Amino acid sequence: MEIGLEIQMLLTVSFLISGLSKIVSFEDFLNTLSYFFKKKSLLKVIGYLVATGEVIIGASLAIPTASYFSLIIAIIFLISFFIITLKAINITRKSSMKIKCNCFGGLQAEFFNKFSIVKILIYFLLVFYLLTYPDELNNYSSLLDIITSIMASVGVIILYSMVQNIIYFYERQR
Repeated sequence: MEIGLEIQMLLTVSFLISGLSKIVSFEDFLNTLSYFFKKKSLLKVIGYLVATGEVIIGASLAIPTASYFSLIIAIIFLISFFIITLKAINITRKSSMKIKCNCFGGLQAEFFNKFSIVKILIYFLLVFYLLTYPDELNNYSSLLDIITSIMASVGVIILYSMVQNIIYFYERQR
């Protein structure tokens, strides 16, 4: 298997799961957005744009003719996520309150912190790799390669979510 396919499927699955879980737990996502956007009417519009945008990015990453363009849109989303994360960390620092990240909707209990920045930077590097080496995009020899990459990506996200939830519950017990 090629590293490009693994990265492409990880990004595909990440954006799809993130967008879909935000749609499923939309009220929680709106609650997080309310820390950054005060107008109620703007809040829902931004919420729908982000959630559906992530689903569209994830789906279009899997389409060979749209995958390169979706990487460019993913960069725009990651930049906005980075800015929001910096604002959240600043709010947290000033008020000592914790703001739920909702990075993957209600899938995990995660709050904005320094690791959120690291996670976004890792996603930047993955997208940048595929933008730098476009020959790596859609580089597979069989359907089995794609299915294996998707299953590995789902496994990575489930493992990440489990670790995040264990950390969250451990911290609550202290």
